[in-house]
Amino acid sequence: AAKVSVRKAIRHRTRGHDAERHGEGLGDLLAEESDARKVKGQPRNKLRDLEEKHRDKGHTRKADHIRQHNLGHRKWDRRQVRHRKQVRDHLCQAAHTIVDKAGT
Repeated sequence: AAKVSVRKAIRHRTRGHDAERHGEGLGDLLAEESDARKVKGQPRNKLRDLEEKHRDKGHTRKADHIRQHNLGHRKWDRRQVRHRKQVRDHLCQAAHTIVDKAGT
């Protein structure tokens, strides 16, 4: 049985036992999602602070309205699931390339 060694660097790519790089573009994929989450997250954090401020003042109706209509997680969670699937697919393709090249 052939022995295959793999070294994985999350930020960049995977290297096989032959030191050839596989999975190029992983760092770009992760950075792109991180940047998009930052852009979306900053206004959400402002709204969350506003909601907490109203709740502390006793304006629970206004705070509940902000939470219900602006701070939902449906789209946020759906995007996170899609991103995890993309990363997993990217890494699996790299791993399969290494295994196929090793002939096992």
